[in-house]
Amino acid sequence: MNVEIKEISATNFLFLPHTGVDNLESTFNKLIAWGTPLQLLEDENSKIGRIFHDSFTNTAPNKVRMSIGFKTSASIEQDSLISKTTIPKHKAIAGSFTISLEEFQNAWSQLYQWMHKNGHKPSYVAPYEIYNNDYRQHSEQKCDVTLYIPIF
Repeated sequence: MNVEIKEISATNFLFLPHTGVDNLESTFNKLIAWGTPLQLLEDENSKIGRIFHDSFTNTAPNKVRMSIGFKTSASIEQDSLISKTTIPKHKAIAGSFTISLEEFQNAWSQLYQWMHKNGHKPSYVAPYEIYNNDYRQHSEQKCDVTLYIPIF
């Protein structure tokens, strides 16, 4: 785990809402199919990510609300499929990991433990993760991901 405190600029997030852990891959595939003709996958300023509106620690996995989308500087308007929001400017704990799909829960736990140990408090901005690769193309099927916990 590599951890940094970062100042994050406000950015657009174009997303599909998703609830629960079932059918996540379907939602990601729908997002990618939408973003491909707009060349968002080729844009170095666009990354796929997921915002968490609920915590798995106090919400049943099948009820956790999340937004799956593109964090992007591109000026693309929402349409009938995609919604748009802004992740506001904030300070965040950013933890970089190379992990399997099964290790996400542990990675988030480690990052929250680091936050508490170092005296930081989470802010009102929802935590999120940004994917830096396509895990299916990694030789060990691992995700190169950055987890963000916005803090005060």
